[in-house]
Amino acid sequence: MAANAETAKTTWKEAGVGMLATYNTPLVPESEDPARVDVRYAARMPEGKMATLITGLVDQTQRALQRGIFHYRIVLADGKHEIWRVVDEHSVFDEFTRILDFYHAAQHLSKVAEHLFGQSSMTADNWFGKWRHKWRLRPSSATDSSVAACDEPAREASRSSTCEPS
Repeated sequence: MAANAETAKTTWKEAGVGMLATYNTPLVPESEDPARVDVRYAARMPEGKMATLITGLVDQTQRALQRGIFHYRIVLADGKHEIWRVVDEHSVFDEFTRILDFYHAAQHLSKVAEHLFGQSSMTADNWFGKWRHKWRLRPSSATDSSVAACDEPAREASRSSTCEPS
């Protein structure tokens, strides 16, 4: 007998998605963008520990590394602990730089602002907005600066001028 649509339970299941892409590095990076050579997408319906998806991506990565020499190797992912655990468990990713995607990094930055200045406060919103903008413009220098800027308000909550991006 089919379950009544009004009484059937709704559940959330998250599908797994991954991509392996290779790019040619431009001779003049300041004026040219990298050219994508190949891309492989993989997606799977929900399964325990993303086993099929991971096996496929690890296999694709090993084959790509056997076919070419890559000066830059990057894993870009969201903040899901399972993804980073898997990357750490597979030696094929040992020489890869790990990068948290901007959207999820900004979520963490928002939580820091709320912790320092109070949830839904104007000061938190302003601090978050300024640092998020700075991260988008100059991510490498802004990250270290924003971490250092958190020290002062943590010690002196009433003084927010030290959290201003320079």
